[in-house]
Amino acid sequence: MIVQSKRENNKKENQAQILEAARYCFLEHGFESVTIRDVIRRTNLASGTFYNYYKDKESLLRAVVAEPLQKMNQELREVRKNSTDTDDFIYNAYHTLFLVVAGYPDEYRIILRNEPAVRGLIAEEIFGIPMKDLKNDLTRAAKKGLIPKTDTDFLAAAFYGTGYEMIRVLVERKNFDIAKAASFAAQVFLKGILS
Repeated sequence: MIVQSKRENNKKENQAQILEAARYCFLEHGFESVTIRDVIRRTNLASGTFYNYYKDKESLLRAVVAEPLQKMNQELREVRKNSTDTDDFIYNAYHTLFLVVAGYPDEYRIILRNEPAVRGLIAEEIFGIPMKDLKNDLTRAAKKGLIPKTDTDFLAAAFYGTGYEMIRVLVERKNFDIAKAASFAAQVFLKGILS
């Protein structure tokens, strides 16, 4: 059994305090308005402690949203790869997306509240990588006959845009039915609003 030293425990606790304070500040006041001093004031740490963990405010924002974005990308790749039919591909992707969002509601509220900063700082992580993965998955799904062969760029944009904008609505509601939201997105995507 590995026993962590008191110093290692203190480092983890300090980092957790900084992250929690940053979540609050970015959510309540917005990335542009928040200073490192504002974040540290919400902890019981000395101001210089911040720089033991983060280079700047931008690296702190990345740390706040990194875990949910990585989890989302990983789980979406997996569920799309394992889909066996069109309905499964569409529904399970949206269900997985909304499930991840439900597990990290504040982080997704932070992303949406600070969208210009997020786009400027971590566009690749939130827009580039997921969109590239989605295009690759759509291409594979078309080759397997799960979806019709079509313009992958348009299809990926429509698929991604629907999910992204539904996330905006869902996190504002705070409590939502994941299965109902996924069913709605899948129905609109597969059958349109008239079905």
